[in-house]
Amino acid sequence: KRVVFIGDMQRITWAGSDMAERFKDLTSVQVAHVGPAQRENTWVSEFRLRDGIAAPDVPAVFVATIKHQGPQRRDNVDVTLTVGDHVLPSKRVDLLPDQSLQLMFEYDFRAAGTSAEPLFVPARLELSPDRLPDDDFRVAIAPVAAQVPVLFVDQYGEDERPQLNRYGETFPLRRLLAPQTSRDDQTRRLIDVRHRTMLQVTQDELKDVRLVVIAGVTAPSTDFVHLLREYLEQGGQVLTGACAGFDP
Repeated sequence: KRVVFIGDMQRITWAGSDMAERFKDLTSVQVAHVGPAQRENTWVSEFRLRDGIAAPDVPAVFVATIKHQGPQRRDNVDVTLTVGDHVLPSKRVDLLPDQSLQLMFEYDFRAAGTSAEPLFVPARLELSPDRLPDDDFRVAIAPVAAQVPVLFVDQYGEDERPQLNRYGETFPLRRLLAPQTSRDDQTRRLIDVRHRTMLQVTQDELKDVRLVVIAGVTAPSTDFVHLLREYLEQGGQVLTGACAGFDP
């Protein structure tokens, strides 16, 4: 009597406690390991739109991480990005054993939806196929909107006076998210800045904003807290800066 197991040693399990009893009468038990001594694979481990949302005429950046495992390097691997029906020129890379390589692709969207109803565009990143083709690609869905409204709430709102060096506490973040190099700069930006004081915030204005930034305010009114709570409960995001006259 002979029993031969063919497979991976790590996957052999006993079906029950009586298996040892059944095997004790066997004259020979052999295990034949037929898996490769060295496993080799290349795959897309991560693929995403860097900013989470894209805008028309503003370069969107896709970030991909390619990994290669095995004893030998793999050369001339084509990495191709397809956005909608548009195939971008491939990038050819050489991969070392156990290497993780990050790549970036830029793409200009021409069409867009609104902040409330973005246009969703599929993007697919694909590698030259290897022995395991199922992990040689990944798909991401890119939401595209003309502009994303962000509400900034501070002590001055639109009444801040740059000529008097009087800026609201949200100014540093506004400058980072929507930089303006000059007064005549009309460059399209992803962020639509809405600048208000706490008393100016209304329910209608919160309907389509993707983020509320609060900084430099004193104790908020009951009405403002109620509006903000509803906004959060419906999936809104709030960033609070505890600075200046902020009352926790």
